[in-house]
Amino acid sequence: MQILYRISSNSYEKARLPSATKENCLDNFIENVVSKSDYMTIIADNVDMQLLKFIRSRACDNIGVSEHNLGSNGASFRHQLDLASTFPDDEIILLQEDDYFHKPAGWPYKGNTTYTQLLEEVLEKSDYASLYDHPDKYIAPDLGGNKYISDDGIENTGVFRTTHSHWKYTNSTTCTFASKAKTIRGDMKIWKQFCQGDHPYDFQAFIALSLKGRKLASPIPGKATHCEINFISPFFTE
Repeated sequence: MQILYRISSNSYEKARLPSATKENCLDNFIENVVSKSDYMTIIADNVDMQLLKFIRSRACDNIGVSEHNLGSNGASFRHQLDLASTFPDDEIILLQEDDYFHKPAGWPYKGNTTYTQLLEEVLEKSDYASLYDHPDKYIAPDLGGNKYISDDGIENTGVFRTTHSHWKYTNSTTCTFASKAKTIRGDMKIWKQFCQGDHPYDFQAFIALSLKGRKLASPIPGKATHCEINFISPFFTE
């Protein structure tokens, strides 16, 4: 698996878990997600010197650092997409943002697995996969939830099981997701359509992809969480 991890000293001003520093999120990701068979590229975009020193200290045989000043969240995401499209067709690509915490891949079950194995399994049944169970799928639209969720806070979905996890199909996620390189290449027109400016419109992009027939799956419960206080994955604790 190829991991493209975007990190920046600049972030949107939002209330986050107190422990969710850039450094802690990166270390949590390396510890719980990256296996010896993966290669991780840390895209250090507009990072200050203190953070850059920390990032460089994490470089090793299967973790490289690419330093940039791309100018915006949208620009760095487009760079990430362009990199993802350069890999061989069946290479699994994980596009990752810098404000998530992850559990070990086997959580909450008893047994050992890796995220590469999990994603290989789910991408047999889905075109895209997110490790984050977005809480907007359980909130009625008039209460601020996803607009395609029922008034009772229920998503109309399908649930399935792979060897190591339960999953559900869902209509959208954030700019953190996995797919195969050939899928990203085939969908590049849609991605670029909704990510032209400074801010990528991930929700609209995934809705457009679903209209094309693409499927997106996320585990239940989520194995990762966004660290914004208002969007913690259900049942996820640090």
